[in-house]
Amino acid sequence: MVEVGALAGFSGIVIARALGPGGHLHTIEFNPDYAEVARESFRKAGLEDRVTVHIGRASQVLEQLAELGPFDGIFIDADKDNYPVYLDWAEKNIRVGGGVFGDNTFGFGHVWRDPEDFEEQHLRSAISGLRSFNARLADNPNFRATILPTDQGLTMAVRIK
Repeated sequence: MVEVGALAGFSGIVIARALGPGGHLHTIEFNPDYAEVARESFRKAGLEDRVTVHIGRASQVLEQLAELGPFDGIFIDADKDNYPVYLDWAEKNIRVGGGVFGDNTFGFGHVWRDPEDFEEQHLRSAISGLRSFNARLADNPNFRATILPTDQGLTMAVRIK
C-alpha cells in the first residue's frame, strides 16, 4: 500500500492496522519534520515494522516505488494540484482489484466552482487538480469510482481491468 502525504501519520496508522499478514505501507512526506512526527506516531502505535516513511517529492519517490508494485492501493492526501500526477502513477501501479483513494476531493466545499473564480493561484491550482482527479476516475473504464460524502469528500475507486 502507498500513502502520499503522511503528515503526522494518523491516516497511515489506520491503513497499517488494516493491512493483511505481510502487508506493508510506504508513506511519503515532503517535509522532513512531519516525516519525523509520522515515524514517532508509527513507533508509538507499534507499527514501525509495517511502515516505511519516505522523505521527498512524491512524484520522485513514486518512481522509485514502482519497482515494488503492483500495489493493492494508494491513498492520496497531499498537494491537491498534483492529484492528477499521482493518479497517473496509480493507473500504472495498482493491481486489478486494488483501490485508489483521494481525500478532500470536495475541495473544501469549492470543487463545484470554476477554478478561475479564485484570485489566489494556489486555490485555482488545487481546485483544478481535484476536479481533474474526480473527472478522470469517473470517466475511466478501468475503474469504478464514487465520492463518499464525508465533510471533505473521499473519492474511492477500484481498478476493474
